[in-house]
Amino acid sequence: MLKILSLLFILFLIAPTIPAIYAADSATKITGTILPSNPDTSGPKDILVTLNVLEGVSSVRETSVNTNAQGAFEFEINPIPNRIYFISTQYKGATYSSRRNYNDFQKPIEITVFDSTKDISVLEVQNHSIIVTGAVPEEGFIEILERVSIVNSSNQTFIADQADGTPSMPNFLRFALPKGAYNLDVRSNLIGGQVLEVDRGFALTTPITPTVESPHQIEFVYRVNYSEQNISLSRILRFGAKSFRLVVPTNVGTPLASQLKDLGATELNGKLLRLLEATDIEPATELEINLSDLKLPSLITKISNSLNSWYTLLIVPVILALCLIYLLVYLISRNRKPYSIESDISIDKQLSDLSHAFEAGIISKGKYQARRKRIQTQYTLKKIQEQMDRLQDNAP
Repeated sequence: MLKILSLLFILFLIAPTIPAIYAADSATKITGTILPSNPDTSGPKDILVTLNVLEGVSSVRETSVNTNAQGAFEFEINPIPNRIYFISTQYKGATYSSRRNYNDFQKPIEITVFDSTKDISVLEVQNHSIIVTGAVPEEGFIEILERVSIVNSSNQTFIADQADGTPSMPNFLRFALPKGAYNLDVRSNLIGGQVLEVDRGFALTTPITPTVESPHQIEFVYRVNYSEQNISLSRILRFGAKSFRLVVPTNVGTPLASQLKDLGATELNGKLLRLLEATDIEPATELEINLSDLKLPSLITKISNSLNSWYTLLIVPVILALCLIYLLVYLISRNRKPYSIESDISIDKQLSDLSHAFEAGIISKGKYQARRKRIQTQYTLKKIQEQMDRLQDNAP
């Protein structure tokens, strides 16, 4: 029994050190190499590589090292499940990255970097889809999702020329939107850059790396208001498209586009969708797209919206004005009461209340002096009357 107690006591003493020993033993390394796009040249030397350790959406650690003469780098980590190890580097204006998790962090990382170009002709739109996701007739808008697949077939990364200040922004990746589009939300698998609002659309400053496996994907969602049964979604396809598709639910409206081939309707997830498509659209093509037979708000909805509008524009201001008038009258009547002459209130109290009101800025100096004089006069007249009454009572 004594031996067991001694063993438990020893375990109790060394228990706090066990996690530290385990952590020290579990420390390992993530290794990798920055490779040039041209295998005949040597790898980039002494460039900064950053490790960002992510747990969920939070960064729990960030550290950086420089590559050696062969472009190699390494980071020491304590691998923990549910963590992502994000490795990135900047090279000639573009960001290149790779990631590892708990299961594959031991696999060496290879990140290929490219020279850069400002020649936008290296980009090509492989697929462009416009999908009308639905309409809300009561509020008078339709919602649209667009998906664009872009290919960079060169061996250089396209970098937008942000020094070009011309309104047309010829060296930007631009997308046209229908007139009046709003609530724009842009998503992409590209890294870095910004979304810029431009005339009739938006532009991206994101670097476009050469396409190695699959095309780069860009998605954007927006809304367009309508007040009639027809609306135009026409635009200029600056880059053209190898394949173009238009998808419209049959319960939303009827698509009209003479440059597209109508493939009829198909059922998807219980909805009938009308499909139109075209191939090999040339750059700078003006594509005419219209939607007709859009549903308008019902008569009851129109009346309700009209009443709500009139209520907001007229009724609410009138109610507020009446409330202000009532409050003003109430305050005036309330402020006057202390300054009227009351026969059952002493002269000292009335004069004191009047002085407090003047000092508080409730009444002006002129009103203060006039009311003070009136109080004193009425008080004097009252005393004279009382004296005369006493004289009459004492008369023989």
